[in-house]
Amino acid sequence: MTSQKTPVAVVGLGNMGRYHIKHYLNLPSSHVVAVVDQDPSRLSQFAVDGVRGFRSVSELLASGLAEAVSITVPTSLHFKVAQECLLAGLHVLIEKPITESVSDAEELIRLAESMNKIIQVGHIERFNPAVLKLLEWQKEGKTGRIYSIETRRFSPMPTQILDANVIIDLAVHDIDIVCALFNSQPTDISREMAMNTLSDRADSGIILLRFPDGIASVSVNWTSPVKTRTLTAFCENGKIELDYLNQTLQFTSFSTHSEIEIAAITPGYPLDAELAAFIKSIQTQTSPIVSGEDGLRALRIANQILAAPSQSK
Repeated sequence: MTSQKTPVAVVGLGNMGRYHIKHYLNLPSSHVVAVVDQDPSRLSQFAVDGVRGFRSVSELLASGLAEAVSITVPTSLHFKVAQECLLAGLHVLIEKPITESVSDAEELIRLAESMNKIIQVGHIERFNPAVLKLLEWQKEGKTGRIYSIETRRFSPMPTQILDANVIIDLAVHDIDIVCALFNSQPTDISREMAMNTLSDRADSGIILLRFPDGIASVSVNWTSPVKTRTLTAFCENGKIELDYLNQTLQFTSFSTHSEIEIAAITPGYPLDAELAAFIKSIQTQTSPIVSGEDGLRALRIANQILAAPSQSK
């Protein structure tokens, strides 16, 4: 890999945009050269120390400063911003979900391929140290075949999310992870959703995904007073218990008479790893760990979940 720093810009200075800037600054392989936001007060906060501030994407692109961009605007703007950036020859990292519609996601993937540019989707849990260790265990054959997975992802209502429901905001994380663990797409989907505190969007749901080799139950809600992020799986060789928040993983094996093995994991910031992987893909011209196709798969399944019949009102 080259030792040169890749010049990056961040479009959208809400919560996620601020995190992207902070974590890019931790990387020796990247250099934040510009930020974009329509709010002058936000620009004044981050357009400092040589970082240029722009009110529009077109102004950023005209400057020619950036080689890559993080897109952290509301989901409804993902397609337009990513399309502009790809057409201008920039590599793009798009926060999840990739776009609002499957057709828009497909178009971005085609465009990135035609422009020979990287498109990575911000499914950050793929870079959680506990998930990376679990995928390593699976590859080594430690777990054997996975039969069933149960995930739980609960949190208080995020007030900044105005254009997505709990399936698009939360469940896509677990959809992506269970598809990666089963290495396939679900063959059947059923779900129940409810509007407990919101009148216009689902704020809780239970999803059952059937795969060729197993099943997954995904529970999500915005009605919990505390955050919960867990995955439990039963497999050929025992039981897996993963905690995303605490970054812990343990395995109870049949062969050791139910003795619990706790994985040796070095805690870390998943966003650091996600952004580093994006920059590495650019500098080495290799496919990203979480590709546009991965983001499309998660979005397509989320849309199928939303379209599935439900008895909930």
